[in-house]
Amino acid sequence: MERAKYDSWIEIDLDAIKHNYREARAALPKQVAIMAVLKADAYGFGAVQIAKELEKARANMLAVSTAAEGLELRSAGINLPILVFLPINPNLLAEALAAELIPTITSCAELEHLAATAQGKSVPFHLKINTGMNRLGVKPAEINKTIEMLKQINGPYLQGVYSHFATAMNKNLKHSLVQLKVFNQACEVLKEAGFKDFQAHMAASAAFLRLPQSQLNMVRLGNVLYGQPGAAFGPQLNLKKAWQPKARIIGTSLVQKGQAVGYGRNYKTKKDMQIGVLAVGYTDGYRVVSKARPQTIARIKADCLIDLVRKILKKENYQVTTSAGSLSVVGRLSMQQLTIDISGKNLQVGDVVDFTLRYTNNNAKIPRIYLKEGKVTAIRDCQGLHCSQSLAQMAQ
Repeated sequence: MERAKYDSWIEIDLDAIKHNYREARAALPKQVAIMAVLKADAYGFGAVQIAKELEKARANMLAVSTAAEGLELRSAGINLPILVFLPINPNLLAEALAAELIPTITSCAELEHLAATAQGKSVPFHLKINTGMNRLGVKPAEINKTIEMLKQINGPYLQGVYSHFATAMNKNLKHSLVQLKVFNQACEVLKEAGFKDFQAHMAASAAFLRLPQSQLNMVRLGNVLYGQPGAAFGPQLNLKKAWQPKARIIGTSLVQKGQAVGYGRNYKTKKDMQIGVLAVGYTDGYRVVSKARPQTIARIKADCLIDLVRKILKKENYQVTTSAGSLSVVGRLSMQQLTIDISGKNLQVGDVVDFTLRYTNNNAKIPRIYLKEGKVTAIRDCQGLHCSQSLAQMAQ
């Protein structure tokens, strides 16, 4: 009944999230802590509900990108330590510290401002080292200067040190090994200066199994928890799918042979065709693909050939899945509608279709329906700028 009022929604299996966490936990030495990454609304899964599950699963720590993301979790009653990856806006820092969010420090200027804001209070922070990603972080040549300031400030204390791998998913791990060496050297300098009991974390999902020497005493896991497949995990982890977008057929029509379907009249039927319409489109993220830059000339040539063939054939081969099997998407995609070929499938208005959306490239307003043991335990329904959590008590 909970799904009945929605034309499209995303079902999220909380049991799968917990299973994936346990798979990762079992693959790590007991002394290695897990920081669960909930940036970008927990990769689109919904940060509040995922944080609740990970808190129950005894994750050691959470991480978000912005202070606003961390404050949302605190407002929802999440008590786990929360690291904020990006430098916190100076105008929001006092509020973030009051909520016990842990800032990342990427420069001496930020450290100085943190000390001024903390006003002598004991405040943990994590120091980010730039080991070769070249976005944010203290450069190795600046470590000694940073140490001098660390010794001078009153209140804030070094709880963690971390960095990011730039190429941990690449087949060749040479650059990752160089980064790890630079990071370890920076940590040694800090220890020699008297800063010994800090959490060191460098490995994210792509590296924690491929480079076990990078596990140190904490790993940051995102994709693994959400069941994102990856060659880096291989057969070592039995990850479960936790994400399934769904939509109802909202209308059907018979289109005669030779008639066009959709904008531009690019697609014409070669026979009489029964068309089904779904309330899903590119504004929801359908067909939006984040494509990495090819690493080799051969890969570039292959991608160009595939794109050329698709243009010549005018066929994208996008599909959805129903109880009647896989069905082809036909016609040009609209902002909030797509059309599918349901010929001979005995499908009607109201029947449910499974389709594919990227985790992070989708419309946050699509309702999230959370399941445990196949039963709905919570729903996040966003209307306009307002998000309501129904059945929330059942998910506590």
